Amino acid sequence: DGVKTGYFEVELTQDSGDGLMFLDIGMFRPGLDRDETYGQGGQGDGWALIADIGGRFRYDGNRSVDHQGRLKVGDRVGVLVDLEEKEGRQGGSIQFFVNGAKFGSGFESGVTGPLVLGVKMAIKGQKVTLLPDAQRPAGF
Repeated sequence: DGVKTGYFEVELTQDSGDGLMFLDIGMFRPGLDRDETYGQGGQGDGWALIADIGGRFRYDGNRSVDHQGRLKVGDRVGVLVDLEEKEGRQGGSIQFFVNGAKFGSGFESGVTGPLVLGVKMAIKGQKVTLLPDAQRPAGF
Protein backbone atom coordinates (compact mmCIF):
# COMPACT_ATOMS: atom_id res chain seq x y z
CA ASP A 1 0.00 0.00 0.00
CA GLY A 2 3.03 2.31 0.33
CA VAL A 3 4.11 4.84 2.90
CA LYS A 4 1.23 6.82 4.40
CA THR A 5 3.21 9.46 6.31
CA GLY A 6 6.58 11.09 5.85
CA TYR A 7 8.71 14.18 6.23
CA PHE A 8 11.45 15.58 4.04
CA GLU A 9 13.46 18.76 4.16
CA VAL A 10 15.65 20.71 1.74
CA GLU A 11 17.90 23.71 2.17
CA LEU A 12 17.80 26.46 -0.42
CA THR A 13 21.51 26.66 -1.22
CA GLN A 14 21.82 28.90 -4.30
CA ASP A 15 19.59 31.34 -6.14
CA SER A 16 19.88 32.21 -9.81
CA GLY A 17 21.93 35.33 -9.07
CA ASP A 18 19.05 37.75 -8.50
CA GLY A 19 18.31 36.95 -4.85
CA LEU A 20 15.04 35.18 -5.65
CA MET A 21 14.17 31.49 -5.55
CA PHE A 22 11.72 30.47 -8.28
CA LEU A 23 10.90 26.90 -7.30
CA ASP A 24 8.14 24.71 -5.94
CA ILE A 25 8.72 22.23 -3.12
CA GLY A 26 6.16 19.57 -2.28
CA MET A 27 4.53 16.27 -3.13
CA PHE A 28 3.65 15.26 -6.69
CA ARG A 29 2.07 12.40 -8.59
CA PRO A 30 4.64 10.02 -10.07
CA GLY A 31 5.23 10.88 -13.73
CA LEU A 32 3.87 14.43 -13.44
CA ASP A 33 4.46 16.43 -16.61
CA ARG A 34 4.91 19.94 -15.26
CA ASP A 35 4.39 21.58 -18.66
CA GLU A 36 0.99 19.94 -19.08
CA THR A 37 -0.39 20.63 -15.59
CA TYR A 38 1.17 23.77 -14.11
CA GLY A 39 -1.49 26.47 -14.24
CA GLN A 40 -3.34 24.53 -16.92
CA GLY A 41 -6.17 23.18 -14.79
CA GLY A 42 -4.49 19.85 -14.02
CA GLN A 43 -6.16 17.15 -11.99
CA GLY A 44 -4.64 17.82 -8.57
CA ASP A 45 -1.30 16.29 -9.55
CA GLY A 46 0.75 18.08 -6.91
CA TRP A 47 0.69 20.17 -3.75
CA ALA A 48 3.56 22.60 -3.28
CA LEU A 49 4.99 25.63 -1.53
CA ILE A 50 6.12 28.30 -4.01
CA ALA A 51 9.33 29.90 -2.77
CA ASP A 52 9.11 33.26 -4.57
CA ILE A 53 5.75 34.16 -3.00
CA GLY A 54 5.83 31.96 0.09
CA GLY A 55 2.40 30.60 -0.77
CA ARG A 56 0.89 27.26 -1.61
CA PHE A 57 -0.13 25.94 -4.99
CA ARG A 58 -2.17 22.95 -6.01
CA TYR A 59 -1.42 21.69 -9.49
CA ASP A 60 -4.98 22.23 -10.64
CA GLY A 61 -4.51 25.97 -11.13
CA ASN A 62 -5.70 26.84 -7.60
CA ARG A 63 -3.12 29.30 -6.30
CA SER A 64 -3.61 30.02 -2.62
CA VAL A 65 -3.72 33.39 -0.91
CA ASP A 66 -1.92 32.40 2.29
CA HIS A 67 1.32 34.14 1.27
CA GLN A 68 3.76 34.10 4.16
CA GLY A 69 6.74 35.87 2.58
CA ARG A 70 9.47 35.01 0.11
CA LEU A 71 11.99 32.31 0.87
CA LYS A 72 15.72 32.90 0.45
CA VAL A 73 19.06 31.15 0.30
CA GLY A 74 19.76 29.47 3.63
CA ASP A 75 16.10 28.70 4.44
CA ARG A 76 15.27 25.09 5.25
CA VAL A 77 11.92 23.96 3.85
CA GLY A 78 10.16 20.93 5.30
CA VAL A 79 7.19 19.02 3.88
CA LEU A 80 5.10 16.76 6.11
CA VAL A 81 2.65 14.48 4.32
CA ASP A 82 0.00 12.39 6.09
CA LEU A 83 -2.19 10.23 3.85
CA GLU A 84 -3.83 8.37 6.75
CA GLU A 85 -7.61 8.64 6.82
CA LYS A 86 -8.68 10.65 9.86
CA GLU A 87 -12.05 11.58 11.26
CA GLY A 88 -13.35 14.91 9.99
CA ARG A 89 -11.11 15.10 6.95
CA GLN A 90 -11.39 13.83 3.42
CA GLY A 91 -8.11 12.38 2.17
CA GLY A 92 -4.72 13.31 3.59
CA SER A 93 -2.90 16.52 4.41
CA ILE A 94 0.37 18.32 3.67
CA GLN A 95 1.97 20.87 5.96
CA PHE A 96 4.96 23.08 5.22
CA PHE A 97 7.71 24.24 7.58
CA VAL A 98 10.41 26.88 7.15
CA ASN A 99 13.42 26.79 9.45
CA GLY A 100 11.55 24.40 11.75
CA ALA A 101 8.38 26.51 12.16
CA LYS A 102 4.97 25.80 10.58
CA PHE A 103 4.61 27.95 7.47
CA GLY A 104 1.14 28.84 6.24
CA SER A 105 -1.95 26.67 6.30
CA GLY A 106 -0.74 23.95 3.96
CA PHE A 107 -3.40 21.59 2.66
CA GLU A 108 -5.60 20.34 5.49
CA SER A 109 -7.48 17.70 3.46
CA GLY A 110 -8.10 16.33 -0.01
CA VAL A 111 -4.60 14.97 -0.60
CA THR A 112 -4.47 11.48 -2.12
CA GLY A 113 -1.60 9.19 -3.13
CA PRO A 114 0.47 7.79 -4.56
CA LEU A 115 2.90 10.71 -4.22
CA VAL A 116 6.63 11.36 -4.46
CA LEU A 117 8.61 14.23 -3.00
CA GLY A 118 9.79 16.81 -5.47
CA VAL A 119 11.38 20.17 -6.14
CA LYS A 120 10.52 21.90 -9.41
CA MET A 121 13.07 24.57 -10.32
CA ALA A 122 12.14 27.25 -12.84
CA ILE A 123 15.39 29.18 -13.26
CA LYS A 124 18.84 27.90 -14.22
CA GLY A 125 21.48 28.16 -11.50
CA GLN A 126 19.27 27.49 -8.49
CA LYS A 127 20.27 24.71 -6.12
CA VAL A 128 18.72 22.91 -3.20
CA THR A 129 20.24 20.33 -0.88
CA LEU A 130 18.22 17.40 0.41
CA LEU A 131 18.69 17.02 4.16
CA PRO A 132 18.27 13.24 4.65
CA ASP A 133 18.70 13.36 8.44
CA ALA A 134 16.13 16.11 9.03
CA GLN A 135 13.77 15.42 11.91
CA ARG A 136 10.04 16.03 11.84
CA PRO A 137 9.23 19.19 13.85
CA ALA A 138 8.24 18.48 17.46
CA GLY A 139 4.51 18.11 17.99
CA PHE A 140 3.69 17.14 14.41
